[in-house]
Amino acid sequence: MKMLIISDIHGNCTALDAIWEKEKYADLIVCAGDCVEFGFTPHETIAWLKEHNVIAVAGNHDRGILNMYDRREELRAAPDSELKSHAEYTAKYLTDEDFEYIRNLPDFARFTFDGKDYLMTHSFNEAQMHHVADSLKSFTDLNHFSELRAQHTDLDKDAPLRIIEGHTHSAMVNHIAAGKLWINPGSVSYRVGPDHQSKGSDYIVLENDAFRFEHLYYDSKSMLEKLETLGFEGWQKDVSHSFWDKEVLP
Repeated sequence: MKMLIISDIHGNCTALDAIWEKEKYADLIVCAGDCVEFGFTPHETIAWLKEHNVIAVAGNHDRGILNMYDRREELRAAPDSELKSHAEYTAKYLTDEDFEYIRNLPDFARFTFDGKDYLMTHSFNEAQMHHVADSLKSFTDLNHFSELRAQHTDLDKDAPLRIIEGHTHSAMVNHIAAGKLWINPGSVSYRVGPDHQSKGSDYIVLENDAFRFEHLYYDSKSMLEKLETLGFEGWQKDVSHSFWDKEVLP
């Protein structure tokens, strides 16, 4: 059996399509949050998740974009050249049904795959949502693993469990203790930080209980071309170049 583990798509359906073209199929697809914001295909991303029956949880950017709901009509009436932020662009191109999908994303998802139990969330806790270094540290900490498990009182504290998180954009599988794995697939959309200068998609494939780390380069030219049509300035524009510009390669 084959599971495709993804996270932090950030509205980049171009990358999703590239991954699917390579992988062809999966018995199950799961996404550890941050489905939208930053990429320029938010509606198409939500449609892809629905079409492929993806088990997904909410990330901080998904929750954040809901704050733009009341401005959606104003933004839909504005030309792209007047949009000043990724959040404004995302809110403009999400349909009301897309907003409803995001609103209904859970904070946690539990499922069984190939006889193994999984617990999935976006980030260990709210405090770590904005501190990637702390989130990375938690992936090696048995106490953090046990604390997250303890939030779900019906889970047997001694039974094997695999926890999937996103948020850090850093792919890893950490063996915490016997039967306890902490999994992060990295980001479908982009890598961040001084140690992540290469651009492309990170994701994990679990097939026949073997983990396969994948890094896939995809054509982000359309992202950069779209960026030039928008009214982004300063950080909003610079951060997009840092995400999509393939001139920064290994």
